[in-house]
Amino acid sequence: MAPKWTPKREDFCLELAGEIEPELTTLAERAEAKAERLDALGDKRSHQSNAFMRAADDLSQAFYMGQPILVGHHSEAKARKTQERMHNAMDKSVRAAKAVQYWQWKAAGVERFANMKNNPKTRRNRIKTLLAELRDIQRTLNHAALCLKVWGQATSDEAIEKLAGMRLKTGDLVYWDHLQAYRQGA
Repeated sequence: MAPKWTPKREDFCLELAGEIEPELTTLAERAEAKAERLDALGDKRSHQSNAFMRAADDLSQAFYMGQPILVGHHSEAKARKTQERMHNAMDKSVRAAKAVQYWQWKAAGVERFANMKNNPKTRRNRIKTLLAELRDIQRTLNHAALCLKVWGQATSDEAIEKLAGMRLKTGDLVYWDHLQAYRQGA
């Protein structure tokens, strides 16, 4: 999985997999499946939260009617341990309840993102961006081809020195650091 397709990435994937087949699911179907997985995680955390809350409630029955922990009594250690387990269960219940909110928020975000990607305006803007990038690449390739043609006609050092200072309509014929390296004999 990569954020952007490039020929180099495609070659690497072909080298690893041998063959790349198009995915048969749409963006909306993938988003729906992911939202279902996230909702399932939220449900799981909800069940965990309820289980921890029930456990804390069961443990709290030892303190029903406000019986204090009797300091120095033989039951003190057991009461403190029960109280600690009750507090731990309540903390776990709260953390699981927060996780439920988190997973629901993530599922809603996945659905919002899929809806945004399916919006015709978003697709149109993405196509405009890709076309602009394509034009930039084509301009660079055209300039490089023109430079190769000009440099292919240079046969002597004098011609190279003369061409080195030239500038074409499409850009510089040579970059300054390349010219300096050539002049220094590198």
